[in-house]
Amino acid sequence: MKLPDVRSLRSILRLAAPLAFTTWACSSVDAPAPAADAGATDVDAEVPVDAEVPVDAPPDVDPLADATAPEGGSEGCLKPAKAGVFEGLAIDVLGASRTYTLSVPVGYDPRKAYRLVFGFHSGGRTGASARPYFDLEGRSGGAAIFVYPDGVRGNWDLNTAYADNRDVALFDALVASLRGAYCLDKARTFAMGTSNGAYFVNQLACARGNVLKGIASHAGGGPYMLNGGTYDEKGQLRCPTPPVAAAIFHGLADTNVSPTEGDKAIAHWSHWNGCQAARSPVSPAPCEAPSGCASPVLVCKVPDQGHAIWGPGRQATWDFFAKL
Repeated sequence: MKLPDVRSLRSILRLAAPLAFTTWACSSVDAPAPAADAGATDVDAEVPVDAEVPVDAPPDVDPLADATAPEGGSEGCLKPAKAGVFEGLAIDVLGASRTYTLSVPVGYDPRKAYRLVFGFHSGGRTGASARPYFDLEGRSGGAAIFVYPDGVRGNWDLNTAYADNRDVALFDALVASLRGAYCLDKARTFAMGTSNGAYFVNQLACARGNVLKGIASHAGGGPYMLNGGTYDEKGQLRCPTPPVAAAIFHGLADTNVSPTEGDKAIAHWSHWNGCQAARSPVSPAPCEAPSGCASPVLVCKVPDQGHAIWGPGRQATWDFFAKL
């Protein structure tokens, strides 16, 4: 079939135009025009060259992505971790499950290195009960993470040699675990204890003076070693690690642990830190500080104080740690 040429098509269109007009004129002038399809796109509409094309929202920015770990910080720096108080946590030590309470300050920032403070309870108690009794957290201003271990049947092992001591092993395990999970200042680990816990703190400082920066002993004594220990010519136990800073608090009216036990702890740390015999008054009274010490020693022998943490001793403990 032969298609019409262009001139023939133009003739046909001229003839059809009047018919189209007649058909339109006969239609109702009031009939509404068809509604535009709201979802339709005008393919002939001109799109500006610089039109903004919608894209998916960018992923949340990780605030730790470009952060730098603080100098001297542990392996846990830059790792996100929860703040809060966690009781009944467990850790395996020498094949046994040991428990502890952990307190991480509100606003914990893994870009900042925190002090680590151990609190060792008195005989028959628990870490959870020691936490409010020690009452150091509010005084720290959020500068430290606190851990309160539980002794086996409420007591600390004071007599087993360090290499086999289950509580020294507990300390080692907790330090390693917490340094891996939180941002800790590896040069600032401290320990506080009262009564049986104070004895253990002195023992621990002798065994782990390379880890501990300082201790606070309340109503305790030591260090001593019943098995395998050696003593110098002045009767002071030779520790396998360097001497630490020590704050020794003891009530002169203590009838549970004699004040002479506190004197032994004072003599030990003063001796190994090379302190001079003379002492100067310091705050809070009646505390004193010997001079010439390689690491600071604080001596607080309190009249009329029994077998308990001396009230001002709590703030004095934190102030002592904070200056180290």
